[in-house]
Amino acid sequence: MAESSKAAEPPNVPPASHGMATEDTFIHQSFRDVRYEGEGKHAVVYSGVKREGCGVLKEVPPRERVAIKKYKDTIRSSNGTDRYFSYPQLKEYSEREFACHVRAGGHPNVVKAYARYSAYESGRAFEKSV
Repeated sequence: MAESSKAAEPPNVPPASHGMATEDTFIHQSFRDVRYEGEGKHAVVYSGVKREGCGVLKEVPPRERVAIKKYKDTIRSSNGTDRYFSYPQLKEYSEREFACHVRAGGHPNVVKAYARYSAYESGRAFEKSV
């Protein structure tokens, strides 16, 4: 059987279009053992373990793997056009979703949300929920 000229992706690595780019420095500085878990229409989900001494993540328990949801600022609609979300829209969307998790208050069928972080860098918005 002939070998393919295309190198195989290592396990648990997202496609190149969803890889951790420079705007994801917050995730890499705050978490270790970061893994791509999957994505939906509005967000990409990673998991990681909080780095020792990371002061901005006081709410996140140490040594516990948590999900990190990073909202997309552009989504492709069913007709093939891209829809851009401004920073205020992303922030409102993530605040609303985070508030729903907090209101659920530890229900066994709802994921516990520890924190929500916002960033705006170089004209792009980044919303993250942990």
